[in-house]
Parts: sequence; C-alpha cells; structure tokens
Amino acid sequence: IVEAENLRAAQIWDLDIEQPWQPALASKARWAAWDHSGDRVAISLPDDTLRVFEFPSGKELARLTELQQSNIEWSPEDRWIAAGNFLWDWRSNERHPLPASAWRVHFSRDGRLVLLQWNSQAGICAVDAPEHFLHPPVPAHYGEYADFLGDGRTYVVGLPAGGLAIHDSATGAVLDSLTNGLSTDRDGLPICVSADGRLIARSNQPLLDRKNPGGTKFPVHQGAFTAARFSPDGSLFASGGYDNRLELWSVPDGKFLGEVGHHHTGVINLEFSPDGIFVASGEDGLVRVWRVQRPQLVRKIPTAATASLAVISPDGKLVAASGFSREEDNVKETQAFEITTGRPAGPKIVPGGVLMDAKFSHGGSWIALGISTTPDRRPLAFKKSGGSGNVQFWN
Repeated sequence: IVEAENLRAAQIWDLDIEQPWQPALASKARWAAWDHSGDRVAISLPDDTLRVFEFPSGKELARLTELQQSNIEWSPEDRWIAAGNFLWDWRSNERHPLPASAWRVHFSRDGRLVLLQWNSQAGICAVDAPEHFLHPPVPAHYGEYADFLGDGRTYVVGLPAGGLAIHDSATGAVLDSLTNGLSTDRDGLPICVSADGRLIARSNQPLLDRKNPGGTKFPVHQGAFTAARFSPDGSLFASGGYDNRLELWSVPDGKFLGEVGHHHTGVINLEFSPDGIFVASGEDGLVRVWRVQRPQLVRKIPTAATASLAVISPDGKLVAASGFSREEDNVKETQAFEITTGRPAGPKIVPGGVLMDAKFSHGGSWIALGISTTPDRRPLAFKKSGGSGNVQFWN
C-alpha cells in the first residue's frame, strides 16, 4: 500500500507485475489497510464508506456507511476495524461509536485497548466499552506518532513542544517525560517502537532504550531524520533522513550494517515486509523496494514525478505532478507518466510559473494547469501585494 503524505489518496501495488491493483484504483481509495492474514483489505472511499475486499479477487465482503474519513486499523484478531468515529465488527456489522473522531488509531497487541489521536490530543478506550475514554485525554503533538508499548499497559505520545511522554494506559498518569536536547518542536518525537516496547525511535535523536537511557548512540544522520522502522523479528533497525540516506543497523549491538542503496532526495517513510526480506523507502515522488540482505533495488514505483501531490487520469493509466507539498517545494514543470511502466507518456510541460493544481480531461488527452505567477509567495509578501496567475490547457 502506497499512501500520499499530504493527499488523501492510496494505491495498492502488485510487486510481481509492477501494476496497481485495479479494485483499489477504480474505487479511488483514500486510505487502505491489510488484515493480518493478507487475504483482505479495508479501503476508505470518497463516498464516506469503508469497504472490506477479498484479495486478490476484489470481491466486496462488507460495507460501512456514514464514515468520517480517517486512516484504518485492524484489531490483532481481525475482528474489529477502527476508523474515524467507529469501531466496526465487519462480519456481524456490529458498530460502536468512538468518543472522538480520530485521525490515527492503534490497537494494543492483546486487542483489549485502542489508542485514538486527534488534533493535539490522545486518549485510550477499552474495546468492550469504546464509547468512553478510560481517563481524560492527554496532550499530544499535532498529528504525530503515538503507540502502545509492549503489553499495552503503557503508551507513548509526542509532546506539543517536542520530546515525548510515557503514560499509564489505565489512569493516564505520566510515568516518564523526555524533553532535553530539543532545538525545535519536531525533535525527540516518537517515530516507532520495538515490539517489546523497550526501544523507541525518536526524530533527530538516538534510539531511547528504556532500560538503559542514554546508552544507545544510533542512528546517526547528517541533518534531520524522521523515518525509522524495526524489522519484524526486532533484530534490525532501518532509519532514513534528509541526508538522502537509508541506513541499516543491528539492534543488539548498535553496529552500523551499511547504507541501503542510493536516494536522490530525503527518505520520508519506511516499512519492512512482514517476512523482513524487503524494506520499502518513500521519498518525494518515488517508492523504492529493497532487498535487505546484500541490499539490492527490487522495484521502483513512480508516484508523482517531482512533487508529493499528483493527479491520475480517469482511465488510471497516467500520472502527473499536480502541485507542491511544502512551501519551499515550488513545482515549475510537470510531465505525464505511464503508471504501469514508469515511462514518460509525453514531453515535459514548463508553464512559466508555479504549478498549483492539475486535472486531466475525461479522455486523458488534455491536461489543465492552475499556475501562480506571483513573484514572492511567502505569506507576508503575498498578503501585502496580492497574487496573480492563470489557467493553461496543454495537449
């Protein structure tokens, strides 16, 4: 599953044939999540429904309506799906409202508790009585990672000013708080946790070993890093940063095992395959799949040319950059690519301004571009002088 960082869009790619799975593409998926068997996938759609499909046949198995759009999480035994404002038993259609509409949800590993994140708060519910929080919600960094630790008796959240706090799941009491050595409100935020809850990866800081605080000295990146994952067996740790490096480390001894491949831009997301054989790395406009042992590039998935925002033609065959994801990422050209092969479908288009939006015509032979020609687009300058732009149509 490939999900856009700043756009409600998801694709499911079949790595054997290097093509997107058509049921997800045709339904215009916004979020998607596998169950633990890999035989079913839950997909959130633009019509505010959540549907469960059989994989790979594409047969629809269940549907939930009136869903507030959110990411999706399966319970460990694959009975419940938590999404937005509902906890849903997809087989019996039993549903329970949640006390807040969550942006992110996590089940404890024993399936008894669910952790909700929304705005700048986080709270815990019991699965057998999810209508109420077990304790008053706690402060959390806006939209950042939070998760249960180990057996679920504790959980970790990022703090609004940076750093992290560890709370008791039953009472919400703060058991530990780490805010030292922070330069910005994004330093020291939790990125991921090991399965046993002992190790916590933190943005721009070394791993936190809860049994030996200050004892770990890895990972090491030149500049900011915000991507990290533990391998399924816990023996390996992968980290990626804006030094354009994906690094591999041995967890037991902290030994640096080497760089995995070469990246042209910062590595913004990572994920191991369930068997630990592969690791996928996301960077602006591209997802690469690497073999972990004797690192080798296995697959390359082009998702959005040079930008993080993309537009796909109505027939699902073409993709083109459609805008920028961060203030400094001004996209000044676009190009249509064939999704299945990654080959260019036409020449580069240089419209003479900053690309704000793009849309294919229904037949896919034309593309409309929304262009900003404002010389200085920073907020203060824009507020003072206003903006200018145009709409262009290209074959």
